Amino acid sequence: LAEIDVPVLVFWGQHDQLLLIENAHRLCERLKRNKLHVFDHCGHFSYQDKYQEFGDVVTEWVSGEFSKL
Repeated sequence: LAEIDVPVLVFWGQHDQLLLIENAHRLCERLKRNKLHVFDHCGHFSYQDKYQEFGDVVTEWVSGEFSKL
């Protein structure tokens, strides 16, 4: 992971019971350039639970947010 040198968007559900939020933080510690977005009050399927917010986050990312890293 430490050798990956491209912008990475990491998203996670705050209350994910399959992959705990601590995993997101450890992942981001190992990636050189990343942005973590945590969906409040969501579990593992955060992209479905908060589909509008997910769409906004992805749209911002591909519209240039990635280039800030």
